[in-house]
Amino acid sequence: NANANANANGTTHTSSDSNNMLNHSLKMIRLKSNESLAATATATAYSANDHDQKQNRTDEAAEGGEKLMLKMKFLPYMVRTFICRNGLTILTKSGKQAFEQYALSQFQRWDISRESMEQWLPFFEGWADYCMAPPLVSLSDKRTALPPLSQGNYLHHYNEYSIQFKEGRFQSQGGSSDGEQSFRGLVVIVGVRKDDVDPLAKDMAEKLGCARIVDDINAVTDLDVLTSIRRNRGGLLCTAQITDGVKKLRALSKKFENAIYIILVGCAEAEIESSFVKHGSNGRNEVRKTIGMSNGWKRCKCNIVT
Repeated sequence: NANANANANGTTHTSSDSNNMLNHSLKMIRLKSNESLAATATATAYSANDHDQKQNRTDEAAEGGEKLMLKMKFLPYMVRTFICRNGLTILTKSGKQAFEQYALSQFQRWDISRESMEQWLPFFEGWADYCMAPPLVSLSDKRTALPPLSQGNYLHHYNEYSIQFKEGRFQSQGGSSDGEQSFRGLVVIVGVRKDDVDPLAKDMAEKLGCARIVDDINAVTDLDVLTSIRRNRGGLLCTAQITDGVKKLRALSKKFENAIYIILVGCAEAEIESSFVKHGSNGRNEVRKTIGMSNGWKRCKCNIVT
């Protein structure tokens, strides 16, 4: 079990216990990750037209219906106008990450599937990179001058970018030297107190090759999780304490159930009570509240590592 087992006297975990927990959790995460992400590897090289054709086939087969077909027919126009054009101001004032979050929020408003989000995200990332230093002449035809980039004349640049993206430019090459991180997804390590899980989190992040460690589960966004399951980006690890609550994680799991892994450390009822005694706090109401909230973590619809 991934829970660190306190003994009958409530003593702290030994180094051997921690190592066993780390090794077991790593084994289970890698096993579940291979199973759940093998069928959802993210596409990384779609032009707008290529993507539209593939998305029509995928979504029509999965959902069907005239409404869906109409939505997909106009999706390239919606992307071009409402994201790439209207998002220029956000990109200029707030930067690439804010633009990507804006693009994702538009997809959510349009009720676009997670799979489509994953497939379009490289296109948006490339557009952001292009816009940071837009060329003055076409890269494919040096005789063709391009106007300064603005919302009024963005279409010249959008068409130029689409050609360049299709040819493999403006596509992220970040990540490990072998081209792919060993783990993709979000790992959440939960304990009674964050101090209890910080050492395990650092060791696990290093072993999994995670790109980042964050300490606020309620600040993790859809874009964070999408990025964590992208090729070449590396996973994301988050530490949490039971009383942080699971509202945000439940919302994330609705879209990313198979990419989220929860490791519960010292979250059995007896372990929670022992932790409160150890830290000199034995208020029964607080103990009962924490035990009750721990059950919410255990019922989350994602990968519980045991």
